[in-house]
Amino acid sequence: MGDRTKGAPMPNDDMRLIQPSIARIFVVRRSIGQAFYERLFERQPTFRTMFPTDLRTQARTFDDMIALIVKKTGDPEAVTPVLLAIGRRYLTYGLRPQDLRVIGEVLMEVLCAQTPGGLSPDEAAAWERSFSRAAEVVKLTLADPVPVEG
Repeated sequence: MGDRTKGAPMPNDDMRLIQPSIARIFVVRRSIGQAFYERLFERQPTFRTMFPTDLRTQARTFDDMIALIVKKTGDPEAVTPVLLAIGRRYLTYGLRPQDLRVIGEVLMEVLCAQTPGGLSPDEAAAWERSFSRAAEVVKLTLADPVPVEG
């Protein structure tokens, strides 16, 4: 994939807007994954069959991935392998590049609803830009999967 996998660094303005919300999000981080999947399956019931019946582990993994991405978001060299791994996992669920739109919408709804004090319009816009940059990297894996040898 070469240079296509290199993510763009997060602009300083976005980092400045996202950082104040990070602490508020981490306060409720454990509830974000569960709320995310509940809302996702309401919006897209066909996705339910792609995931395990018991979502507790899936929700914890989601929470941990959000925390890791947030922690490394200013360092594209560190976050890109994480995003590519997410794309590979999405492939095993049968998700397609176009599914990232609804995933992003649901993520933003949940972040706004679950973050104490909510997100300001500027914070929400910074999060949306950050997700959009992350989704572009994930799409690389979904659009051009690397065959699994075995």
